[in-house]
Amino acid sequence: MKILTTGGHLTPSLAFIDFVTSQATTEFVFLGRNFSQIENRQRSQESAAVAERKIKFIQFQSGKLAFHSPLQLLTQIWLVALGLVRAIQILAAEHPDVVVLFGGYLAVPVAIASWIRGIPVITHEQTAVAGLSNQIIGMFSKKIAISYRSSQASFPQKKTVVTGNLLRPKLAEKNPVTPAWFTPAANHPVLYVTGGNQGSQVINTAMAQILPQLTRDWSVIHQCGSPTKKTNYRLELSSSLTQLSHAAQSRYFIREWITETELAWLYNHASVVISRAGANTVFELQNFGVPAILIPLPFSHKQEQLKNAELAAKSGGYIVVTQNHLTPDTLLAALKLLTTNLAARRKKILQQNIDAQGTSKLWKLVKAVQTKTCG
Repeated sequence: MKILTTGGHLTPSLAFIDFVTSQATTEFVFLGRNFSQIENRQRSQESAAVAERKIKFIQFQSGKLAFHSPLQLLTQIWLVALGLVRAIQILAAEHPDVVVLFGGYLAVPVAIASWIRGIPVITHEQTAVAGLSNQIIGMFSKKIAISYRSSQASFPQKKTVVTGNLLRPKLAEKNPVTPAWFTPAANHPVLYVTGGNQGSQVINTAMAQILPQLTRDWSVIHQCGSPTKKTNYRLELSSSLTQLSHAAQSRYFIREWITETELAWLYNHASVVISRAGANTVFELQNFGVPAILIPLPFSHKQEQLKNAELAAKSGGYIVVTQNHLTPDTLLAALKLLTTNLAARRKKILQQNIDAQGTSKLWKLVKAVQTKTCG
């Protein structure tokens, strides 16, 4: 089977690719961007991750479904049209048996082009609130895999299948190895801080201001994001080390990117996480029972990250700090509150019995659709 895939959510697409390639002889083609921020020339994680897996990567662009003026609307419509033409050309050249999409603006013209060429489409919705792109993609899909029943209302019921979210196989490996760059410190539990694939300037700025307090009690691992044309988060954070003693500096570890193998270790050893509230991050935290401070991205569609965070917080294992309330003081206060009875919080998270079989369920769905189409 040959599968063409793309989507705005990189983590589940990689989880799907890794699971399928471990189960069957399947050829993948990935459509994606070379740069996640074209204007800043920030290299995309997808191009590196796909190259690492030795999968064919095709550069692809399209218009976004967001605009602030009539002129911008016309520009984006034109870019979507160009993306549609390009997608039709790619599909004609690659001849995939099935197309599996993971939301996002790049996937919209691919879904339409697949429908035009009669290639079955399956899309996966990761969030509790369906994104606009996936609502459009759903019109052209044979099946729509959803992670939460709450998103079912956004799609035709006869098309939807509840699979749950997708866990990357490497994260489930037993006894992950301690990262070579990390040195544990006695009586200093691990605090993992991440702003997502591209990093977060807001989180990075707040962190820089409270490093003395954090490194007094914690071994801090901070994933800050890759450099852009405008800024280098790692260099900026490194300059903050001068305010720390030598001992405190040895307990602060800055990383532009965390590999899956390193993340597997972190989920097993971090006592607390400070993070955005993307659907996949929240799902992974819940799966491993890691308490966290969740700082939702305020510009996500229909406040999807806020809703992800609020849903997770009902377990008692998470504290939500909105970005407009994020200050060094509120972050420290939230951390102090979260660490009160940490063991009980972890237990409450694990009692939710998160379903980690989403990847295999999606693969079964893809095979069923492909078999029915061929039949």
